[in-house]
Amino acid sequence: MDNILQIILPLLTAIFGVLGSVAGVVWVLSGRFNTIDRSIFQTQQKILDKLEYHERHDDQRFGEVQNDLWMLRTRILVNEKKLNGDKEEDSIPFHRETSTKTTR
Repeated sequence: MDNILQIILPLLTAIFGVLGSVAGVVWVLSGRFNTIDRSIFQTQQKILDKLEYHERHDDQRFGEVQNDLWMLRTRILVNEKKLNGDKEEDSIPFHRETSTKTTR
Protein backbone atom coordinates (compact mmCIF):
# COMPACT_ATOMS: atom_id res chain seq x y z
CA MET A 1 0.00 0.00 0.00
CA ASP A 2 2.82 2.33 0.87
CA ASN A 3 4.42 1.52 -2.47
CA ILE A 4 1.25 2.49 -4.40
CA LEU A 5 1.01 5.83 -2.60
CA GLN A 6 4.61 6.61 -3.55
CA ILE A 7 3.68 6.15 -7.23
CA ILE A 8 0.19 7.67 -7.25
CA LEU A 9 0.89 10.75 -5.11
CA PRO A 10 3.56 12.29 -7.40
CA LEU A 11 1.45 11.36 -10.43
CA LEU A 12 -1.67 13.05 -9.00
CA THR A 13 0.41 16.07 -7.97
CA ALA A 14 1.77 16.41 -11.52
CA ILE A 15 -1.68 16.01 -13.08
CA PHE A 16 -3.29 18.59 -10.75
CA GLY A 17 -0.32 20.91 -11.22
CA VAL A 18 -0.59 20.76 -15.01
CA LEU A 19 -4.39 21.16 -14.91
CA GLY A 20 -4.10 24.10 -12.49
CA SER A 21 -1.46 25.77 -14.65
CA VAL A 22 -3.50 25.29 -17.82
CA ALA A 23 -6.64 26.60 -16.09
CA GLY A 24 -4.72 29.66 -14.85
CA VAL A 25 -3.30 30.42 -18.28
CA VAL A 26 -6.71 29.97 -19.91
CA TRP A 27 -8.29 32.31 -17.33
CA VAL A 28 -5.66 35.01 -17.87
CA LEU A 29 -5.82 34.73 -21.66
CA SER A 30 -9.62 34.82 -21.73
CA GLY A 31 -9.51 38.06 -19.75
CA ARG A 32 -6.98 39.54 -22.16
CA PHE A 33 -8.97 38.44 -25.21
CA ASN A 34 -12.08 39.92 -23.65
CA THR A 35 -10.37 43.32 -23.20
CA ILE A 36 -8.93 43.22 -26.71
CA ASP A 37 -12.36 42.31 -28.13
CA ARG A 38 -14.01 45.15 -26.19
CA SER A 39 -11.34 47.60 -27.38
CA ILE A 40 -11.79 46.54 -31.02
CA PHE A 41 -15.57 46.89 -30.72
CA GLN A 42 -15.27 50.40 -29.22
CA THR A 43 -12.85 51.47 -31.96
CA GLN A 44 -15.17 50.06 -34.61
CA GLN A 45 -18.12 51.98 -33.11
CA LYS A 46 -16.12 55.23 -33.10
CA ILE A 47 -15.15 54.75 -36.75
CA LEU A 48 -18.73 53.95 -37.78
CA ASP A 49 -20.06 56.99 -35.88
CA LYS A 50 -17.54 59.27 -37.61
CA LEU A 51 -18.37 57.78 -41.03
CA GLU A 52 -22.09 58.26 -40.41
CA TYR A 53 -21.51 61.86 -39.30
CA HIS A 54 -19.50 62.67 -42.42
CA GLU A 55 -21.96 60.85 -44.67
CA ARG A 56 -24.83 62.90 -43.23
CA HIS A 57 -22.94 66.14 -43.79
CA ASP A 58 -21.91 65.09 -47.31
CA ASP A 59 -25.56 64.41 -48.15
CA GLN A 60 -26.42 67.85 -46.82
CA ARG A 61 -23.67 69.50 -48.87
CA PHE A 62 -24.62 67.66 -52.06
CA GLY A 63 -28.23 68.71 -51.53
CA GLU A 64 -27.12 72.33 -51.19
CA VAL A 65 -25.00 72.06 -54.34
CA GLN A 66 -27.93 70.55 -56.22
CA ASN A 67 -30.18 73.41 -55.09
CA ASP A 68 -27.54 75.97 -56.09
CA LEU A 69 -27.27 74.38 -59.53
CA TRP A 70 -31.05 74.51 -59.86
CA MET A 71 -31.07 78.21 -58.96
CA LEU A 72 -28.28 78.92 -61.49
CA ARG A 73 -30.11 77.06 -64.24
CA THR A 74 -33.28 78.99 -63.43
CA ARG A 75 -31.45 82.33 -63.54
CA ILE A 76 -29.77 81.43 -66.84
CA LEU A 77 -33.14 80.45 -68.34
CA VAL A 78 -34.77 83.68 -67.14
CA ASN A 79 -31.89 85.77 -68.46
CA GLU A 80 -31.99 84.01 -71.82
CA LYS A 81 -35.73 84.67 -72.10
CA LYS A 82 -35.19 88.34 -71.29
CA LEU A 83 -32.37 88.68 -73.82
CA ASN A 84 -34.11 86.81 -76.60
CA GLY A 85 -37.52 88.33 -75.91
CA ASP A 86 -39.16 84.88 -75.93
CA LYS A 87 -42.84 84.66 -75.24
CA GLU A 88 -44.00 82.22 -72.64
CA GLU A 89 -45.84 79.97 -75.11
CA ASP A 90 -42.66 79.59 -77.21
CA SER A 91 -40.54 78.43 -74.30
CA ILE A 92 -39.28 74.92 -73.80
CA PRO A 93 -40.38 73.32 -70.53
CA PHE A 94 -37.61 73.23 -67.97
CA HIS A 95 -37.94 70.49 -65.38
CA ARG A 96 -35.96 70.07 -62.23
CA GLU A 97 -34.11 66.77 -62.05
CA THR A 98 -34.95 64.77 -58.98
CA SER A 99 -32.66 62.11 -57.69
CA THR A 100 -34.22 58.73 -57.01
CA LYS A 101 -31.01 57.34 -55.52
CA THR A 102 -30.96 56.56 -51.84
CA THR A 103 -27.86 56.35 -49.73
CA ARG A 104 -29.05 53.36 -47.75
